[in-house]
Amino acid sequence: MRRSLLAVAGCVLLVAACSSTEESSDGTDAAPTPTTAEAAAPTTEAEAPATTGDAPAATEAPVTTEAAPVAGVDGDTVNVGFVISVNQDAAQAALGTTGITFVPHQQLVDTLVADINDAGGLGGKQIVPVFHETDQVVDTDPQAITREICATMTEDNEVYAVVAIGDPGTEVLACLNDAGVPLFASTGANFTFADQAVYDANPLYVNPSSINLDRAATALVSGLDQAGFFEDGAVVGLIRLASPEFDAATTNSLEPALAAAGVEPAVTAALATIKTNDDIGRFSSEAQAAVLEMKEAGVTHLVFFESGGAAPFFFLSAAKDQGLAPKLGFSSLSGGQTLVQNIQTGGTNVAWSPVGEVPESSQLPESAEATECLDLIDSTRAVFTSANAVSETLRFCDAVWVLRAAVEAAGGTVAAADLVAAVEGLGDSYQSPAGLATSFGPGRRDGVSEYYLTEYDPSCSCNVYLAGGPYPID
Repeated sequence: MRRSLLAVAGCVLLVAACSSTEESSDGTDAAPTPTTAEAAAPTTEAEAPATTGDAPAATEAPVTTEAAPVAGVDGDTVNVGFVISVNQDAAQAALGTTGITFVPHQQLVDTLVADINDAGGLGGKQIVPVFHETDQVVDTDPQAITREICATMTEDNEVYAVVAIGDPGTEVLACLNDAGVPLFASTGANFTFADQAVYDANPLYVNPSSINLDRAATALVSGLDQAGFFEDGAVVGLIRLASPEFDAATTNSLEPALAAAGVEPAVTAALATIKTNDDIGRFSSEAQAAVLEMKEAGVTHLVFFESGGAAPFFFLSAAKDQGLAPKLGFSSLSGGQTLVQNIQTGGTNVAWSPVGEVPESSQLPESAEATECLDLIDSTRAVFTSANAVSETLRFCDAVWVLRAAVEAAGGTVAAADLVAAVEGLGDSYQSPAGLATSFGPGRRDGVSEYYLTEYDPSCSCNVYLAGGPYPID
């Protein structure tokens, strides 16, 4: 259940949860009514019967209602599920990408769990980790991976919550939601395949370092407009991914935002999302066809609304061969500086991820939360050999720490609906170590709430921050 900053193979090799991103599951539009679980049991007295004369009123013994048991909680322990991956380096080598390294997921989880347990546990209970491990080289069937994760966390074990750092996919979300298991996933500010409808359909899904596609679409247009990207005379083309979620976000958010900015794309190319290795050839062919369409229309400015970096990676490789070189507009969903390293060019970027948007030497000052996380894992910083290694580490801290913050706010390991309600009640009191700024609220469980702007500088072949910002994301 992980993806690299440049997910050129979609969810095949790079996401252990790798379920389909092209079919949303049905669900309710609002979180269920909260029910507390471990609060003190209420005591009620029966109504006293009517009395006659001076006879004393009769009373009955108090009736005590015991709180319902909470899944995964047993005495002084609480089972928490963790989805981890192995062999990521070999998977990246097979793809031919560069600049992407990893800290072993087992090491990250072991350190985080030990830190919480040593400090008294999760809501006063010791965490017992339940692992599901996915081999990024051997395990390549997305549907099989989905089934195995679901079975581990809902059939083979009883867990209080699941922690992960990759896009879960709609099938895993539906499985956990149906089983009443909250999912705390930190996919990072540069990766998502979920629109607002996915969060509405899965009220137990929390992703503090992410931004849903509807909010990402409006922020993309707002940021590019702020940067002066849509200049007079521009012939704008749009490259976007095609899936139910991307289609809906395009209709509901992207197109209205472009219209409000006075922009009507001359050409729109929708590339179906990559789900398996077999889709890579098809995706590349679609990108090449889009190049010819953009060139014929005389496109001078090209906007990417996608996630993972595959669309610009394949499109711009083909565009170079065809002599097409429009001005480019991206968001953090396309991978920031890691994308630049792999396509040897760049453009205007609406940047809401503090890691990997620019070279390490030019990054924003490290937040206190990020420093705490990285020092906990390795105070020497020797294991952090790439932006991806840093990003994954911060996201593991994020997913674990927002779970801890919710439990503390709820007053203990309460029932699932109460736990998620506690997340929504955090407002801006919780800061993700993996994000610029974090904010929750009713129905809002994706936390990203600010962006900066970057521009590609050919003199250093890198992104640089523009003056101004941060700018709010609604």
